[in-house]
Amino acid sequence: MPFRYLLKNADLNHVTAHCHLCREMHSIRPLYRKSFFDRLIIPAPYAWTTHRVSCSRFLSRGGRVHFYTFKAKEQIPGLIAAFKGKGLTVTYSSPCGNVAPGISRWVFDMTRTPRQ
Repeated sequence: MPFRYLLKNADLNHVTAHCHLCREMHSIRPLYRKSFFDRLIIPAPYAWTTHRVSCSRFLSRGGRVHFYTFKAKEQIPGLIAAFKGKGLTVTYSSPCGNVAPGISRWVFDMTRTPRQ
């Protein structure tokens, strides 16, 4: 149901939206004439970690990744370091709701770090 609203919004704003699992991206990439995306939204299930952000290789220059995950506050510095190791720069992070004692849902906005 929420994806239907995303499609409606995309149509109103004259952009294209696609919904795929990261593991599907490798097989569907040839289907698109545009092989890079301007924005990736990754609402990660509870067990997902930074390796799921590997979809960022499909991000265009200047593109953004919005990543959601469930972590304890003390895990966040290590997570940000892991993102940096994957070539991403965190521009914003914040807890956005508690799901269990000491565990919050976190949002991260990131850009792909330019290669030197």
